[in-house]
Amino acid sequence: MSVIDEAIKLDDKDDAAIMISDHILETRQDSGQKLTQKETYIACVFIFDQELNNGGFDQFFWNSSGDRTQITLDGLRAIGADKTADLLKSAMAIFPDGIIPEDRNKRQEIMDSIEDKTSDSWEQLDNKFYDYEDDLTELIIEYIKKNRKEFL
Repeated sequence: MSVIDEAIKLDDKDDAAIMISDHILETRQDSGQKLTQKETYIACVFIFDQELNNGGFDQFFWNSSGDRTQITLDGLRAIGADKTADLLKSAMAIFPDGIIPEDRNKRQEIMDSIEDKTSDSWEQLDNKFYDYEDDLTELIIEYIKKNRKEFL
């Protein structure tokens, strides 16, 4: 039985998501292969969830996780986390023209220049995220089950 098959059978869905994410990243890294699109979605959504729970949208955008904002948004939509995707889209809209630079340094420069606009807005969006209208862990597990053949 594969690591992913074992993980999706776990009762604790948080442990399952961590096990799956770690497995995907380690396996691909060890083999030197790039993540597939679906694996990338799962990895980005998992990291997004961790960043938001750790420090909100400000932390997500400030850290390297923000390099993959668009892919994260696509991943949220792919797994069916539409309410969370809408929150991310609203957080993105605070950037000039709603464009999030993939380059971390450029993104941080912009964040520094718009800090007065972001703090209250992102805090409100953080609070909406903490209502957990989308159960990201459950949606990740279900997405993997539906697309099982496309994961290691």
